[in-house]
Amino acid sequence: MKDQHKIPCISVVMAIYKEPLEWIRQSIDSILNQTFSDFEFIIVNDNPARGENREILSEYSSKDSRIVVISNKVNIGLTRSLNKGLRIAKGEFIARMDADDIALSERFDIQYNTLISSGSEVCWSAFSIIDANGKTVTQYKNNPNLSQLVVYNIIAHPTVLFKRNLLSLRQTFYNESFKRAQDYELWAFLNSKGVRFINNPTVILLYRQSSSQVTSLNQVEQLSSFREMRKKYIANILSEIGVRFNNSNLLETIKTLELIIKNSSAVDQRLLNIRYLLYINLAAIKPKYMLQYLLRHRFYADIKYHKRIIVLSALKFKKYPLFEL
Repeated sequence: MKDQHKIPCISVVMAIYKEPLEWIRQSIDSILNQTFSDFEFIIVNDNPARGENREILSEYSSKDSRIVVISNKVNIGLTRSLNKGLRIAKGEFIARMDADDIALSERFDIQYNTLISSGSEVCWSAFSIIDANGKTVTQYKNNPNLSQLVVYNIIAHPTVLFKRNLLSLRQTFYNESFKRAQDYELWAFLNSKGVRFINNPTVILLYRQSSSQVTSLNQVEQLSSFREMRKKYIANILSEIGVRFNNSNLLETIKTLELIIKNSSAVDQRLLNIRYLLYINLAAIKPKYMLQYLLRHRFYADIKYHKRIIVLSALKFKKYPLFEL
């Protein structure tokens, strides 16, 4: 008989909404079949009007006592649902999972051992992309360089395992001001607090991409939220070194940043990436600055970045909107 008072090592937090039932089953089964079995599985039903949600959660919770079900009275969205799950989580570690993805069987073993051996606080990993039918499309090119977080979100939300003590850093862990891209806001916040991240390059998840997903249907809002958060993230980083981020006068910001980079004894890759982003945006507005960048930094940056600045500036972000501030 299960000891109801035993504190689990890992708390898995997932919310379900209107995903196909087959996807939900695959997701739940992939967690229940983990080789690392010391966990509780908190599932938040954020679509109480959908009877199939209640039925499938009742079925699984009756078969496995590790499952803890939270039923929202009304739809409150992913961000608030995750916070509800975190408030009752008991585990020393927290794992995220989405109802349309599939965790590989050794996911928790791999990530738990990575955190323990490294002394880090957040672990993210590689994943493979699958389509609506579960067919593998491609393996995501894993990016372990956290400094690239100022450019784009390199961390896939459902590949994360982190230490519970991070919940004490702020009262509401996920920022409920954002319905979209709340994970990026969290990574930026944790990084600004000096939290230790580590990447494990092992593929531990099958990440589903489909045109019917909520994220796909809200891409414009998702991208808008991401850009807003990234501006704040960049502004905070620059503020720490005494630079004011002036989006209406990028040249002034770049000049000040250049002096700090030049006079720094150690290289801060985040600042180099921010400079790169600012130049892309400035060159799109005033093409003459593209040439200035190429001449000034021909010895400091890889040629692929020069090519990107030319392409992105010429296209004015139409093809690559993530680079637009």
